[in-house]
Amino acid sequence: MEHLNLGGGLPGTYRTDVSPVEAYAHVILTAVDHHFPHPHQPRLVLEPGRAVVADAGITVTSVKAVVDRSCGTYVVLDTGLYNAGLLDNLGGIEYRVTFPGHPEGAATRPVTLCGPTCDSLDTFTADNVYHAPLALAPGDRGVIWSTGAYRSTSTLVSFNGYPPVPQYTHVPRSDVADRVPEKPQEL
Repeated sequence: MEHLNLGGGLPGTYRTDVSPVEAYAHVILTAVDHHFPHPHQPRLVLEPGRAVVADAGITVTSVKAVVDRSCGTYVVLDTGLYNAGLLDNLGGIEYRVTFPGHPEGAATRPVTLCGPTCDSLDTFTADNVYHAPLALAPGDRGVIWSTGAYRSTSTLVSFNGYPPVPQYTHVPRSDVADRVPEKPQEL
């Protein structure tokens, strides 16, 4: 055998802990050594996918509304499944979401995060409940982390009057590296 295609699917960094790429490499190389004696080892082909590109993107969002209902609190964001292409959430990916305008360790409450469209799919599904600061208010900024994989998909469309969110390419600058940009010129 000349090549062995291992496929893809190494995970990105989302809300749950994942093993580092090195751990996967160790398991793969150990199995190859076991099943293919030297010097007859195949060349390995691997599509790392999210492990490489997920952390290459963030989505900056704003809170449109915080709505208290008898069934819970809903935080409506200006980005969601359709206009920001956050399709992975339908497949069980739970994005890490933070609200940088609030101090670390501020009191929080359980919330349901949703996009702006009022469509039932435009909700951040989660096995583990999302929490948001008690003081969260319309206009506050949020950051949806690890959105670099598959974000520019067919779901990135105008829907229910919401156009797709703009996308920018970030060239690192030391003066903006540790904060969320306030406007595109700061990217």
